[in-house]
Amino acid sequence: MFATPERQAALAVIVLVAAVVAAYVPTLAAADFVDIDDGQYVLQNERVLNPSLRNAWLFMREVERPQTVAGYYQPLTMISLMVDGRLSRGQADPMIFHLTNVLLHALNAVLVFMIARAACGGIVAPVMAALLFALHPIQVESVTWVSQRKTVLATALALGAILCHLTAARGGRAWPRWGGVGLFVLAMAAKPTVMFLPLVLLLLDVWPLRRMGRWAWLEKWPYAPLMIGGMWIAYVSQQATADIGVPNLGRAYELGKLCLYNLTMYARNLVWPTNLSFIYPIPDDFGWGNVAMTSSVLAALAGLGLWLGSWRWSKPVFVGCGGALLFLGVAIGPVRFMQSCVGDRFMYLPLAMLALPVAAGLARMFRRSASGAPMTPRGGLAGLAVAVVLGGLASRTSAYQLSWGSSEGLWANVLAKIPDSALANAGLARAKLQAWDRQQAIDETFDGQPFLEEALAFVDRAIAADSHNGAYHADRAAILIALKRGPEAVQAAEAALAFGLGPLTLQGRVTLGRALVLAGRPDEARRVFDELLAGDEYVNAAFRMQMGHALARAGRNELAVSYFESAAALTPRDDKPLVMLGAAAAGAGDWQRAARAYQAAADILASRGEQSAGL
Repeated sequence: MFATPERQAALAVIVLVAAVVAAYVPTLAAADFVDIDDGQYVLQNERVLNPSLRNAWLFMREVERPQTVAGYYQPLTMISLMVDGRLSRGQADPMIFHLTNVLLHALNAVLVFMIARAACGGIVAPVMAALLFALHPIQVESVTWVSQRKTVLATALALGAILCHLTAARGGRAWPRWGGVGLFVLAMAAKPTVMFLPLVLLLLDVWPLRRMGRWAWLEKWPYAPLMIGGMWIAYVSQQATADIGVPNLGRAYELGKLCLYNLTMYARNLVWPTNLSFIYPIPDDFGWGNVAMTSSVLAALAGLGLWLGSWRWSKPVFVGCGGALLFLGVAIGPVRFMQSCVGDRFMYLPLAMLALPVAAGLARMFRRSASGAPMTPRGGLAGLAVAVVLGGLASRTSAYQLSWGSSEGLWANVLAKIPDSALANAGLARAKLQAWDRQQAIDETFDGQPFLEEALAFVDRAIAADSHNGAYHADRAAILIALKRGPEAVQAAEAALAFGLGPLTLQGRVTLGRALVLAGRPDEARRVFDELLAGDEYVNAAFRMQMGHALARAGRNELAVSYFESAAALTPRDDKPLVMLGAAAAGAGDWQRAARAYQAAADILASRGEQSAGL
């Protein structure tokens, strides 16, 4: 039935897709959004939740300063999320967003299989290598975390470019070569960390293509300006929105040791993925007396020596490891904005390159004799060992997804490994606040006092560990607002702004205004809000809604009206700002404006086929 290579390849694709979907059932069944980036990427992103061609164009044109996401230019990722927003009808259904990530992961597994098959031949070895890529627990962070759509999408496009390169080199046709260039551009538009792909293509010319002449270099000329331009755009946009600078070259010696330490961490997580976490603490002691640091540095140097030596004894190992190092790129250094020395998500694409020498090694073991003799005992044992390893990895992958099912689970997992982590304590406090907020939306009689007091205790631990971090003081202010402790919330919000919030400054000023309203100072709050709107054109509808809510709850509906009105203007397909505008206008006695707002909200609901009886 499956005698022909084409049918065998089709069966392999079915097996890979089924394996990925089965392994990620926990994500599809129960995973929610998490409070790390999912807010700015989806939950509070009006463009994603209100898809339109205009919003897609805005994502494309914001090259130097993306307005809705703090980070580098990634328009294709945002458009992809916007499509999911359309499919979920603007309600941000987590299952739809997770399903897209899982399907992209399945596609990447298939592409790894196709590349490995093009490099090594056969079916079984490429399938096993692709399963290693698909089922490894280190991939969970990239697949289950919705905000990492950029990683799985960029990887699909980068692997497509690699496949085009292999096809063009062996077939001599021009269209695959230019198709690869186009896919590289799209990959850069999804996540610019694929910027070193042209150098990886040069490595593939060494193996499996075995061509290292002048033409192999000259044919890459279209990639050079694209790579340099992409690097510049990524740096400028990241610097403008996320306030991330270059490493401190005055400490280059320590940075070098940390990079070697990080390489060992990545290798350990690949070989023994039993203690994976979202955060890995940066060592405090870089001295040679630190046994962990010294042993890691020596192990990394030995590993790099073996890799360089593999040029002579195994080209697949040299190319696979070299490509992984190139794709790992700048992530070899510390992830400074997350207070972590490494991040599992940065190994997603590098693992695809590491799958190639695995496929090559397995292919040698599985190779039959020229006369068609049965598989050797060594090959059979190797296949059994790989199957056992893959089964263990799949089991660990399914279990690890439970930590990513919710914000509380994620931060609790980090705290279990790093109890004194300031970031994890603040994250768990924020997760509890958000859980309280969701419960309040369902049941206004819910007594959340103990819940909020627990959140306050966690954020106080974070501040005790890092008292100069403005974000932790901002989290404390938000919790105190929920506890209705206005004067304390004002102090916390002012401390947050004094210590500095970087890209979170806008949110911090909104929080200060809300605290002032709660403290009985609504006129001061309005001045803060108006100064914010006058000084920053990037204030989105979610912030304007928060401003209006704060004033309306304080009984100043006449002041709240303008903020709900401007929020409605920014999101013309969203009924919620119009409903709040109607309530505020009615509270202020402006019945005509209230009627117009409610009618506009009803029209939006009717256009979506939803009931509007409550309006």
